[in-house]
Amino acid sequence: MTNPTDGARSVTAVTKEDGVKMYRVTNTCGLGIADFATWADATLDAAAPCLLEAAQNARNVLAALVLGDLKEVKADSPALLMLRAAIAKAEGR
Repeated sequence: MTNPTDGARSVTAVTKEDGVKMYRVTNTCGLGIADFATWADATLDAAAPCLLEAAQNARNVLAALVLGDLKEVKADSPALLMLRAAIAKAEGR
């Protein structure tokens, strides 16, 4: 997830020239992607690439369970850890 066009994203509070407080989402290169009026919207947007990757990984694990290629999923499995981290990022934690 290091692609500068859609990789890791971060959220910072900014005050625009007109005094309005916004939340800016930037990528790994520091380029502003978008401004949002609420922290919740900004953190969800920033987490979108991580959420997609975690959901795809979880889908693959579930498919392996259903097909019998995988017998169990442990609490510390990479798929679950990735999903927990992505959800935490979307929640702004």
